Amino acid sequence: MTIEIGPVKRNRKEYLKHYAEKNKEKLRIYNQIRHQKNRARDKELEDIRRARFLSDWNNYFKEKYGEIPFCEICKKELTWEIDKGHKNNRLKSVFFDHKHNNIPIKYPKPWCGSHSCNEKNREIWNKCFFGLLCGNCNIKLPTENRTEWLKKAIKYVDRIEYA
Repeated sequence: MTIEIGPVKRNRKEYLKHYAEKNKEKLRIYNQIRHQKNRARDKELEDIRRARFLSDWNNYFKEKYGEIPFCEICKKELTWEIDKGHKNNRLKSVFFDHKHNNIPIKYPKPWCGSHSCNEKNREIWNKCFFGLLCGNCNIKLPTENRTEWLKKAIKYVDRIEYA
């Protein structure tokens, strides 16, 4: 008695190629669904990782700069936590100011969210010599040619006051 089990799969590569051609639409839908599920899961894992990194950096900043940060220009009390809620809360969080252009970290907050707070990354951070500003002072201060800009601003203010 012989039992037939179907075609013999001698060459797996050929079989898979034949299967893919035969089930093109089915595989397309399957891959699309799998991609959506994986993308959602990857985003969720990325959010968890980013939150952990930011929390670790916030702890480091508290050690380095103190529990309660202050704006270096207007001396306003700030917070280390990044609040994405109301606009006024965002303006109370610390803005890291680039004091010069030739630094390894161009955008501090996103960088902290994508880099763990290890010894190597802390060394990179410390090379940047960021200033701590509130949102209002950060917006008003230009990134390039600051000294020149401030001298012109002082000249302008003096001219107005003594006119």
